[in-house]
Amino acid sequence: MKPPVVVAAAFVMATTTSRTLTTTPTKRRSSPYFAATTTTPPTPPTPPKKRKALEAQQQKETRKGSLPPLVHASVPPHTLFLGTQPSDNSLKYDGYYLTNANAFWPIVGDALGFRRDFYVDGRGDAVNFVRPHLLHDRKLDYSGAVDLLTAKGYAVWDVVLASDRKGSLDSAIRDASFNDVRGFLATYPSIRKICFSTGADSARRFKRAHKAWLDQGAFRPFRDDASRAVFGDLLLRGDDDDDDRDDDGDDRDDDRG
Repeated sequence: MKPPVVVAAAFVMATTTSRTLTTTPTKRRSSPYFAATTTTPPTPPTPPKKRKALEAQQQKETRKGSLPPLVHASVPPHTLFLGTQPSDNSLKYDGYYLTNANAFWPIVGDALGFRRDFYVDGRGDAVNFVRPHLLHDRKLDYSGAVDLLTAKGYAVWDVVLASDRKGSLDSAIRDASFNDVRGFLATYPSIRKICFSTGADSARRFKRAHKAWLDQGAFRPFRDDASRAVFGDLLLRGDDDDDDRDDDGDDRDDDRG
């Protein structure tokens, strides 16, 4: 019987130290200058036909798609990284995780021996809170980074095929359709692990979109708290912590590099 695919609601690739950044909104101090009120004339109602046209235009502007998967032409993938949906920067520049502050490529680079050398909006180096923690001096452009990642047996895709979304936040996604991840795994049966690179949100969307498939017992959760919080109900009978399979989805004597 084919062993189940591991699903991890976290970016499981390298041991990293993460930071939690919190922001506290600044309260506006009371001031007599803000005490006065002004009266503005009421806005006239928009005619129905014009309103429908505006709504259609707004929906067209907020309907956003996705990118094709990244997979090596000759190296069978063992792990699929699934995000939620490409950001506006990624869609604009046609590449995965291109926002300057995104942690995906710095983590991949630390694991595979390079640092990201591709940025958007005129930036030429890593953002300030990332730069001091980079481990390697070797720089790769986007094409080189993709080639190295996929040559190591990693594939990259997203859960969402298209959605109505204002901006880039996952929380703004509405009316989503989903990529055929099941078909992708049928095409690449070598994949033994799915890692949700944007965390629990993309994992939960995947679970809702593919509930019938998941209920067939083809998956088991990774042994971390985040994964079990999302996929704990997928634990198979007889699948416990004494399982001798490697949680990385690899045979212990298999040298993939």
